[in-house]
Amino acid sequence: AAEIVKVFDGQMSCCRQGHNDGTRPCDRTSLVLPLLGLFFDAITREDKSDEGLQFFHNVISRQLDAVFPSHYQYTCGTNGFSERHELFGDLIARIQTFAQARGKRRGGGLP
Repeated sequence: AAEIVKVFDGQMSCCRQGHNDGTRPCDRTSLVLPLLGLFFDAITREDKSDEGLQFFHNVISRQLDAVFPSHYQYTCGTNGFSERHELFGDLIARIQTFAQARGKRRGGGLP
C-alpha cells in the first residue's frame, strides 16, 4: 500500500519524450497543487471519519520525502541531458508549520 502514493517515482510520458526538447513543462508540476490540497486536508480535517483520507494520511506520513519530492530531474530532448527542477521544494514543511499553528489557535492539534 505504501507504493501506491509514490506517483513521482515513475517516468511520465512527457519525460520519456524529452519534454519536446525542453519546450514543454513536465506533467509532474500539474500534480503539485492538487496533492498539496489533499495533504492539507488530510492533516487539518477535524472530522476523522473519512477512512480514505485517514488511510492517505497514515501512508504518507511515514514517507513524506518520497511522496512529495522537493526536486526532480527534468529531461531535455532524448539525448539524456537533464537538469534539477524544484517540485514541492519546502512547501510540505511550510504547510505542516501552518497547520500546527492553526491547530493551536483552535485548541486542537494534528492527528
